[in-house]
Amino acid sequence: MSFRTSIVLLIILALIAGYVIAVEPSNKENESISVPWFYNVEQADIKRISIQSNEHMSSFYLDDDLRWKFESPEELNAMPVGIDRWGGVTLLLSGPKVHRTLVDIEPTDINQYGLSENPYIVDIGLTKERSIKVILGDKTPDNNNQYARIDGYPQVFTIYGGWGDIFSRLVTDLPYPYWYYNVDPININYIKLTSDGKDVYLSISPEGWVTSASDDTPLQGPIVKELRNALNPPKKQGIVEYSSRELAAYGLDQPHMTLFLNTNDLTPESVTVKSELIIHIGDLLEDNNYYYGLTENPGGDPDVFFISSDWVDKLKELTEKID
Repeated sequence: MSFRTSIVLLIILALIAGYVIAVEPSNKENESISVPWFYNVEQADIKRISIQSNEHMSSFYLDDDLRWKFESPEELNAMPVGIDRWGGVTLLLSGPKVHRTLVDIEPTDINQYGLSENPYIVDIGLTKERSIKVILGDKTPDNNNQYARIDGYPQVFTIYGGWGDIFSRLVTDLPYPYWYYNVDPININYIKLTSDGKDVYLSISPEGWVTSASDDTPLQGPIVKELRNALNPPKKQGIVEYSSRELAAYGLDQPHMTLFLNTNDLTPESVTVKSELIIHIGDLLEDNNYYYGLTENPGGDPDVFFISSDWVDKLKELTEKID
């Protein structure tokens, strides 16, 4: 076993007590066949994830119901994550593979790797009060890999760059559940709003918002600002029941209001994607601060959530004002 590989093995064993990690000797002949792990843990031991990137931070925890939920930002605390975005995250966190075993054994200047000022940190909380803090730096010149080290140890490695990109997006593009309303009004192309038997149709044109009955004359005056404000995200949303089959209990078998939106969304890769969103609003909760709601889910039974009553009331008022 080479001296370089021995150093890697000692570092990993010191970090993850109780885990056996197989590391092949690093030489040109077998490096492409067997690549060592940067670190390696069991998925079942991962209980918390904190990600800090460019002064932004998000954190997540595994709840007693075995669902991953937001810890921060504060306004999303205890909110379940979107399964479509979360799938595979804990598998990736169990350990990335090293591209180059050691770039620098005892670096004198980690700034050259982007590891000193405002570092990008993935903090992984484990069972038995253990944790691993991965510090990520700049991409390598070929942009395929990324410099990295384990907090508390000086050695610098390179790992696959896509690993860091995935976790960076958990900060910049939060993994909201599918039903969570977080639409930017500027991305809306078309609206159909149904409330108390009345339908309002709106579409965006170069001149502004146009109703189906306006003969292409755009809306003018305060109503435009009211519409924009009403379509902003509500103050509060939260889960009530997962995969509900008892919609009548929430007044959602015959909704009091339905909002249909057609939007143009920009992905993190700067690709424009058209999407549709249908939200039904049911009964008012006993405290009068929230309504029950659901977002149509083609994949199965919908989750029932609660949503701020003032947001719903503003949309209802608009149906009365817009002809």
